[in-house]
This record gives sequence, C-alpha cells and structure tokens, in this order.
Amino acid sequence: VRDFIEANTEASREHLTPELMLRLLTPRCPLWTARPEMWPFPADPYWAIYWPGGQVLARFLLDQPGVVAGRAVLDLGSGCGAAAIAAAKAGASLVVANDIDPGARPTVAAVAISLNAELNGVRADSLRVVVRDLLSPHRAPSPPWDVLLLGDMFYDGSTVSSLLRWLETSLARRRRQGQEMEPSAPTVLVGDPGRPVFLERCEAWLGARATAGTAPALRELARYELPESARRDNSGLSDGAVWTLRL
Repeated sequence: VRDFIEANTEASREHLTPELMLRLLTPRCPLWTARPEMWPFPADPYWAIYWPGGQVLARFLLDQPGVVAGRAVLDLGSGCGAAAIAAAKAGASLVVANDIDPGARPTVAAVAISLNAELNGVRADSLRVVVRDLLSPHRAPSPPWDVLLLGDMFYDGSTVSSLLRWLETSLARRRRQGQEMEPSAPTVLVGDPGRPVFLERCEAWLGARATAGTAPALRELARYELPESARRDNSGLSDGAVWTLRL
C-alpha cells in the first residue's frame, strides 16, 4: 500500500499550509483522470485530497499553536492527516487522527496519514491513527480528547446529523465519568468553506439546545482565502473559516 501511494500521489506544498509536505492526488497524477475501475481499493481516495475545510483548520493551528499546545487532540475525519499533523507540530500532548476506510486491508487511510506524518517529522508516538467509525452508535467510545478538530465534516445532511448526535453522546459520557465542563471544557474547532449544510444544521441544533436550557454558541475565529488549487477543485469555493463550537 505504501508503495502504491508513493507511486500514484505527488508530494506537494501547493496548498494553504506550505509548511507541510503532503502526498496528494493532483492533476499531474495519472489516476486523476483514470477510469473508476482502475482504482484498486474499495473506497474513494478521500485520504489523498486536501479538502478546503481541512486546509483552513490546519492553517489556523499553525498560526495559533497555543490552542492545542499541551492538550489531547482528536481529529475526526482526518483525511490526509494535515490538521492532525499541524496539531502535533503545534505542541499537542497527543494527537489521534481518525477516519474510516471501508473494506481496505491494510487500511489505506492509516498508511497515508502515517506517511504524511513521517514526511513532516511527526513521530508515531505523538500521532496515533485510529481507523474506525467513531460516529456509529455501536462502536466503542472515542479516545479522550481536550480539543476536537472537524475539518470539512459538514458536507451532507446525514453525516452532520450523525456528528451532532455523537457530540451530544460524547459530552454526556464525559459528564457521567466526572470530567466536568469546568475548568477544562473541551474545545471544538470546525473548518468549513461555506457549505450551506454547515450553518443551517448547526444553527438549528444550537437553537434546540438553547430552548432546552443550555447555551451553546458558534463563533467564527478566522477566515482565509483559499488558494487557486482549492478553488479549482471545489466548485469555486473562494474562502473558508474556522469556527469554535462552545458546548
């Protein structure tokens, strides 16, 4: 798997975080225009794409390392691993990069993330890869975290619904285990390039929680113009923002 990734991706810095070298599927790679049946793995190569929400989130972490320094970080839906790598380089005490990889053995996503971590000098003992669907209600609890990273995870309604339910369950579990919200409330950071479902679903969810007597809040922390490559590959999306979801 490692040899395949190295042979069919390009080590690139042509993105919003040129400090990071990442193996990506670019227009210069033969598989960019190959027929679907030429792809040898069950799942699409989402791990080879640097999604715009992930780019702005990783950029924010590199610019504001204090957000994650000394804290345990879970990067949910890690993709190519860039946000997790940025968190590790920013001084996080532990980073867990999580994604799914249906049907692949060994898991291509895990190999791709580990390869990108190596390219950027991030040791395996500071970045752990977990390949399983943490959003499934039948799965074991997610790893403990102080900071949750959600880079471009609000891309369709069903995923958003599962994600918001998972947040509710995770926070309830933390409270039952005595991990109270104060003084170390978890931080949720969202990177999103303006997909309509993000604000629509989040605002509805926040409104329902406020009615129930809680006071969550969504606040924009930073906004970045996307590079030409990201605009070209993502239907003209021109910028992206990082938000904090206070729970």
